[in-house]
Amino acid sequence: ALPIQYRDYATWQRRRFEEGALDGELEYWQGQLGDDPPHLDIPTSKRRPARPTARAGRVSITLDDLKTAELTEFAASAAMTPTMVSLASIGAALNRFAGTADIVIGVPSADRAWSKTSPLIGFFVNTLPIRMKMSRDMSFSDLLAQVKQTSLDAYANREIPFERVVQAVEPTRDPGRNPVFQLMFQYNQEAFRRPLDLPDVEEEQI
Repeated sequence: ALPIQYRDYATWQRRRFEEGALDGELEYWQGQLGDDPPHLDIPTSKRRPARPTARAGRVSITLDDLKTAELTEFAASAAMTPTMVSLASIGAALNRFAGTADIVIGVPSADRAWSKTSPLIGFFVNTLPIRMKMSRDMSFSDLLAQVKQTSLDAYANREIPFERVVQAVEPTRDPGRNPVFQLMFQYNQEAFRRPLDLPDVEEEQI
């Protein structure tokens, strides 16, 4: 038998909200996003619908072993994670092709920070908006440092569900756009995992 159930976690989280334990995190997100970041307009985007839909485009890029090793080595040399380096790279590319210097990208976070939640079945995923502000005289090293600090701050304030962040910052609403950010990024290291080599066992990734 599990020591706690998902309903216990949900009750505990609700109690933390009611007691004001997460007010500081909410203030962080209001300070980070409260000035209403601009919408992201990519030149190649299709015309947006008049009403919101659940349809979205998806682009998957697979790095070979050499590129993965280079990315991992570079990230380690900068005391960053591959996700942080990839985020900064995407931000720099969007700054050039979309002409936007203020960009917010959503990053999924599997929030199982407590050991007792590890075996539970339940929805622990949250979305963290990572904001990048660029300027003409900013170097890529400067952008890396900014993304690193912003990501660390975001993870330190990750308990607030994204829907509560949206309610708190009250962004300008557009029926054809998602609030706060319009692009989500996920770095999946499992995709680069080598297949298991076991006798009489055949593995298939699905």
